[in-house]
Amino acid sequence: MLPGVAGGEALLAGAIAGYVMALFGYWMEGFFGLPRMDMSQAGMKYLGRAQPDNMTWLVGIAAHHIDAAILGLLYAAAFYKVIVDIGGFDPNWWRGILLGLGYGVGVMIFLPGIILGTLTRFQMPMTPRDLIASLAVHLVYGAVLGAIYFPFGGFV
Repeated sequence: MLPGVAGGEALLAGAIAGYVMALFGYWMEGFFGLPRMDMSQAGMKYLGRAQPDNMTWLVGIAAHHIDAAILGLLYAAAFYKVIVDIGGFDPNWWRGILLGLGYGVGVMIFLPGIILGTLTRFQMPMTPRDLIASLAVHLVYGAVLGAIYFPFGGFV
């Protein structure tokens, strides 16, 4: 697929990380007292509906998982490969998690703040609790992605 990138593994790692992120978003309200983050809410924007229903949930959650998988591939091809190649260090498990955490923060800032904000007038959460919740789910995504992908990055 891409030279030096384990593409299938990156897509799988991104999909799994997106799934864990979505679960964490649903459950963090009960465990940490943070606002619930429902990743399927994007379906209402895609379908132009004001109220959620089964179709908006399905479209929203499918879009989230597809985005998560594609972002996993982007992590492997651009972020992980460049940092490891240019940085000149051997990746290991904890470095994979650290790289993933950094990537998760970058995704949180760049994707909703710049790309979606420009294209769809999406706004980042404004309350401190919402920002902490968004940061938490993106850190979970990045950590899981980095932990899962790191074994494959050095073997291609």
